[in-house]
Amino acid sequence: MSNRKKLGELPQDPPATSGANASLTPAEFQEWMGVLKHIQDNRWVVPAVIAAGLAAILEIIHLVWLFGKWLYYFRQ
Repeated sequence: MSNRKKLGELPQDPPATSGANASLTPAEFQEWMGVLKHIQDNRWVVPAVIAAGLAAILEIIHLVWLFGKWLYYFRQ
């Protein structure tokens, strides 16, 4: 038989592996618990997340300032 699809035949959907329908196997769950435990033990995670948030806020302020500067100089 050939690999060609017959006329009128609908393609079959692959099984859902992402989103709300996904479930972890016990081995995957154990692996993720090890990863989360490793992150929790690291003392630098919380300060790094806070620093990244502050950097994002400063970057937004910077972009707003640049847009205001553009409006001032090029829209006169």
